[in-house]
Amino acid sequence: AHPYGRHVLMATDDLEVMVATWTRGRPCAPHDHGGQWGAVLVLAGRSRHRIWKARDGGLDLVREHAAVPGDILRCGPDIVHSMGDDGAEEQLVTLHLYTRSIPHMVVYDLDAGATVVVDGGCGAWIPRDEPGLILAERPGLQPRDAMVRALAAAGA
Repeated sequence: AHPYGRHVLMATDDLEVMVATWTRGRPCAPHDHGGQWGAVLVLAGRSRHRIWKARDGGLDLVREHAAVPGDILRCGPDIVHSMGDDGAEEQLVTLHLYTRSIPHMVVYDLDAGATVVVDGGCGAWIPRDEPGLILAERPGLQPRDAMVRALAAAGA
């Protein structure tokens, strides 16, 4: 049901490392990484990687490309990206490293036109089957700073 399965190898205050095995034909939603620095190494398969720019009321596709084994995708604290299996014969498997454990992520629900803040332990999807992982939700596609302000106002 999810775009990928997550296996966290290590999570400390300073580093989070996880492996993702991807579901064919199911890309993750556009998302950020909670203001953390990160990198994704493609281990097997091929990924379709998209970079987005969030603005009030919209999300613009800035760039997209295929990533193959050995490629490293950098994820800065302000980047919004999405990725998924790009149809290679071999299943997509990726290794993710983040400078700190991710406290929460902003995830964009393009179908519903909503912006959702999810717990950092969730994947890059809207966990409708686990509503406790949803920390905040607003209609429209909102930039990260607007969602962080909403979280602070709610005391989360």
